[in-house]
Amino acid sequence: MSKHHRSARRAFTLIELLVVIAIIAILAGILFPVFAKAREKALMVSCISNLKQLALSMNMYTQDWDSRYASSGDTYNPQGSDWVGIDRLVAGGIRVERGGLFPYCKNAELFTCPAAEYSGEKYVVGGVEYTRTSYTLNSNFSRFKATRTSFPAQTYMLLEEQDTRYGLLPRAYDDGMFWAPPSVGGLAQFSAPPGFTFIVNGQNVATERHHDGAIAAFADGHVKWVPSEQAMVYTPTMKKGPNFAMFFPRRSGANQYP
Repeated sequence: MSKHHRSARRAFTLIELLVVIAIIAILAGILFPVFAKAREKALMVSCISNLKQLALSMNMYTQDWDSRYASSGDTYNPQGSDWVGIDRLVAGGIRVERGGLFPYCKNAELFTCPAAEYSGEKYVVGGVEYTRTSYTLNSNFSRFKATRTSFPAQTYMLLEEQDTRYGLLPRAYDDGMFWAPPSVGGLAQFSAPPGFTFIVNGQNVATERHHDGAIAAFADGHVKWVPSEQAMVYTPTMKKGPNFAMFFPRRSGANQYP
């Protein structure tokens, strides 16, 4: 006669449970930073892709407009053929769909970095919805002739900028222009609107959201990551930035201006 034995089930002890929890915590501590870095890398790759397409669009624009780049303008001084649509009466009033480059790319999402803090939020003023940009055009390319660029592979054309500029409305983003004057004295020629705070290093600060650096598109169309300190026009002490010459399309040497 066979006997049926009930299989004995032993519960985990408290120590065993604590060991399992500790192992899970260790694995989580190892994997979460890996996942975070992978996400940051994916956002940076997407940002690079955006600027590559915008640089290509700018190249097509110059082919249609006598080799001239679109104007940089800004929300206080639009120039009529700006690369992004500008409303001078609204701080940060950008509508990329009305700009010169939009017909060549037809995608408003290309104009904002996916890692930018407020890129997914609407910006509405007076019932008008504005499409913001986290990329800016080097002011020295405004209506400049592409054929006159001395060192295209070593000249900044489009550059990521911090989300807001000299105290503009929160989430207003940029004015579409990266101001790069040829001298510190040139800074005095621009008067910030009343109540706004003047920012050093050419009024503009390249973003640090991609591993303390920004994505830049150069005049020859190539795009790469650059440390934010290398994208300074002037340092906080009003000295020339390390790549000062690279902001000027017409110059005597690759690392020399004028």
